[in-house]
Amino acid sequence: MRRLRVRHVVLGGISAAALAAGIVPASGAVASPPQPAGSAAPSGALEGWGPTASRAGANQSVTARIDSDRAGLAARGVQLTEWGPDPASGKVKIYLTHYTDAARLALLARYGSDVVVAAESMPRPTPLSRSNDTSPFYGGDFITTPIGGCTSGPTVVGNASGTNYMLTAGHCARLGDVVKTHGLTMGTVTNRRLCSPCIDSETVNGTYGWIVWGGGSTSSTYYYEDGALFAQPNQGSASLVTNDSAYTGELRGIAVQAVNQSVTFSDGITRRFLTRVYKGGQVIVHAGDSGGPWIQHEGSTAYVKVVGTTVGGICNAQGACTTGWYQQINDIDNFFNVHVPSAR
Repeated sequence: MRRLRVRHVVLGGISAAALAAGIVPASGAVASPPQPAGSAAPSGALEGWGPTASRAGANQSVTARIDSDRAGLAARGVQLTEWGPDPASGKVKIYLTHYTDAARLALLARYGSDVVVAAESMPRPTPLSRSNDTSPFYGGDFITTPIGGCTSGPTVVGNASGTNYMLTAGHCARLGDVVKTHGLTMGTVTNRRLCSPCIDSETVNGTYGWIVWGGGSTSSTYYYEDGALFAQPNQGSASLVTNDSAYTGELRGIAVQAVNQSVTFSDGITRRFLTRVYKGGQVIVHAGDSGGPWIQHEGSTAYVKVVGTTVGGICNAQGACTTGWYQQINDIDNFFNVHVPSAR
């Protein structure tokens, strides 16, 4: 069950008659439900709207009226959370964000016997995002461990077990550490690689979707994992990759400069099989991105190839980095005997 965030709206001192008035234009005209251009509606157009054709037509019409009225209702203190055909009553059922008798009477006065109003409040749901995820978790979440804050990486599947695991950077947590996102436990570190010279990666058990978040920290955009890719330099657009980590968010058009690099970082540990990336001096990585997905978009589709996970960068005192390195996904796959799944 996805978590809901409650926002209460208090309605007081307003009569039902006043709430019912002035919601639609003075003409009383109500827009008809949209139909495909060209011909009459197909026979299945009313499917799911009601138990009979006449009831279904009435429910579709009333729902369209409520769609048009919602701003006017909100201006008068009646905030709606959900409305649509109700299997139990056969009518349109309305759920209020904050239920009051006055609001219920106003809705009944406006829509009559075509609607029923739920007698309990339904808080408005919060869109899921990197900062508000629930199981099954997606790649690109803000995560916390006993060591500090990082980013959840893409989901991989065990070649022998078929089990889903989340990747993140090996320096983000120790073997057996609990990994969380906004207080929810995602899982524990099951396999870790961090030595010199080694890859910098680890797997976390738990329940994960084959999906990575896109956009910024509160965006509900997401993409489907569609296997892995080894992006190489000097290949035109095929050399452009995207940092999709929590603190930077989704940043496209970053150029692969070199692959299979060994780099000694400020902690004295040398990481192997890294790709160096750069975008004309622009900040492309931030502290806290470690472990997050690097991807390549498949054109304008919702599918992406996974190319790696964030390791580090050349950064200023505020943790903003203009040169970055990610751990190449093919080497992670080989070491942990896993693969990036494909959603199609």
